[in-house]
Amino acid sequence: EQDNDDEAFGDPTIWQKSNPLFELESKRKSAIPKMTAERDELNSQGRLPDFLTKNMNRWQNAKENAFLPVDLLTQAIIPAFNMQGRDVYIGFDYSQTNDDTAIAFVFPYTDDTGNQKYHLYQHSFIPLAKLGTIEAKEQRDGINYRDVESKGFATITRDRFGLIDEDEVFNFMLSFIEKYDLNVKAILYDQWGTGTFIRRLDEI
Repeated sequence: EQDNDDEAFGDPTIWQKSNPLFELESKRKSAIPKMTAERDELNSQGRLPDFLTKNMNRWQNAKENAFLPVDLLTQAIIPAFNMQGRDVYIGFDYSQTNDDTAIAFVFPYTDDTGNQKYHLYQHSFIPLAKLGTIEAKEQRDGINYRDVESKGFATITRDRFGLIDEDEVFNFMLSFIEKYDLNVKAILYDQWGTGTFIRRLDEI
């Protein structure tokens, strides 16, 4: 077992503590690049505990090691925020058939005591192509999407094939910007599958 979680990002040769075969130079040389790539991929997905458990023999308490604990999120909720005319950074993550597509708006601001803060607003688009029904999607993800949609934070696809319409997402973003007269500082995105979205950005 590694002595602490931070060793996952330290000198890979000390991984021998949890990987005895590293005693063999050939095993160590072939394993380190693969393990490093796996660590980086899982870390980027917020799943570092999976790597620590599997490769470092570090027992992980899922509740304690969650990327964002629920109580931390709850504490960050505020009753209202005036978005009108503000600077905003927009994030876009697209998935057509299975995972949710999301548009996130990040508003930097200074609170009454002079502290730099960020207000986050997100809208999700829910596909049904893989699971077929909203009931199955809700059961798998553990989220009441119909309730979330009724509160204005999501749009469940109406496409007959259950797909996400990229144009609908793009038009939602433009309407949101225009409604609140936002000063867009940047639009950041995962480029996978976003060809139509990016082409339309280039046209405006």
